[in-house]
Amino acid sequence: MALTNKSQMELSNIQLKDLELPRAQDELKELRKEWTTIANRQLQNVWSEACIDHRSHADRRLDLLPIEKLRWEGSAIERKGIKIAIGDYNRIG
Repeated sequence: MALTNKSQMELSNIQLKDLELPRAQDELKELRKEWTTIANRQLQNVWSEACIDHRSHADRRLDLLPIEKLRWEGSAIERKGIKIAIGDYNRIG
């Protein structure tokens, strides 16, 4: 195998289609589903009532807004006790 070959995850959706492979988005959804199964099994093994769901709020028919990414800069500011708009939005949601 040549080191210059791209992995399946690096291919464009057009290249994946030509190879009759699933689109990157579909592959990612499947990976999330598999991770959910593994994580929930482990949570049950430790008698936790917590449960992970890989589906989006929309797919779960939840009327919730997704949280905004705080990023490291925002997180550092909030750790100093300074509230910022994104943090306020996430706390309300």
